[in-house]
Amino acid sequence: MDAVTAMIIAAVLGAVIGALVVAAMVRRNNAGRDSLMAYRPLEKDVPPMSFGSQGDTAQLSPEQMAKLRALVDRGRKIEAIKLVRDWTKIGLTEAKDLVESL
Repeated sequence: MDAVTAMIIAAVLGAVIGALVVAAMVRRNNAGRDSLMAYRPLEKDVPPMSFGSQGDTAQLSPEQMAKLRALVDRGRKIEAIKLVRDWTKIGLTEAKDLVESL
């Protein structure tokens, strides 16, 4: 086998291996997406209960509720919303609705 043939074989093998690596990376990257390429949360990312209902306040302790009410009374709604999101891990809209209901 001459040097040219060996180089051609090496180039072809390199291209095939590279294509397989890229295909594996794309497949792994798309594991959390649905068929329309939109984000689909994995089961572990979905909260155990739905938010946006009266169940939100049940997750907060009386001390936390008192702190939120004090912030709202002082006009610091944004800080209250941030605290609700930190404590409950709910979305921005749900946290805003909860704070505005106080």
